[in-house]
Amino acid sequence: MNVLTGRGNKRLVRAISRSSNEWKKVGSDFRFRATNIFIASFFETAQTGGKLIVDQDSANLGLSGEKIRGLPRTNHRNICKFGDSREESDRFLVLGIYITWIAKSALGRGQ
Repeated sequence: MNVLTGRGNKRLVRAISRSSNEWKKVGSDFRFRATNIFIASFFETAQTGGKLIVDQDSANLGLSGEKIRGLPRTNHRNICKFGDSREESDRFLVLGIYITWIAKSALGRGQ
């Protein structure tokens, strides 16, 4: 019923807050495992409800070689929506550039 009412799981929200020990452990474990992976991280550039939900600091995983980029005119509601509008096309273009970078980097490593 929480999904229908818009109320989320409070324990989960606390667990993934920036300063939680659980979230720090997840980040630390991931950094250890992701040393040979090409990663691009994206953050919102427009506010949702008066604030940035995923800002640049939140998106930064702290990995060496990680590419971090804000997506143009993107908020928490539309960051994963793509269509025919100009802002959606701009988001898709930025993602395409980073997908190409990841593919070329991975292929270059195998040579």
